[in-house]
Amino acid sequence: MKTLVATLAFFLLTSAALADGIDGKWKFEHKAGKKGEEGLFGLLFDLKSSGSKLTGTVTILTPMTARDFPIEDGKLDGNQFSFSSSLETSHGMVTTYYRGTLEDDTLKGTMKRTGVKHVETFDAKRDQ
Repeated sequence: MKTLVATLAFFLLTSAALADGIDGKWKFEHKAGKKGEEGLFGLLFDLKSSGSKLTGTVTILTPMTARDFPIEDGKLDGNQFSFSSSLETSHGMVTTYYRGTLEDDTLKGTMKRTGVKHVETFDAKRDQ
């Protein structure tokens, strides 16, 4: 019985620590563009957890601008997260689906946009 109680307490404390651990700002940057015209692009996730719910914003960073989009359908399950964000483009509404894990001080995940076949990966670091 003591072992069961200790095991349950461990999992509850671990889940709570991971949920608190995802709160804050996370940044992923990469260079992109044509040779000689490369620029720094990236994402900034500003995340807030409440139980299994995840809210916040995704900021798309380009060399010329930064645009914020609210997180939709955010979920947190242990160290796994998922959410989406949508933006209106000249080609219509585009939704990006994010999914991944919290590993120490890194969000490791994938992004999949509607209308695009390939999946991109990201490693976002805590933004101090």
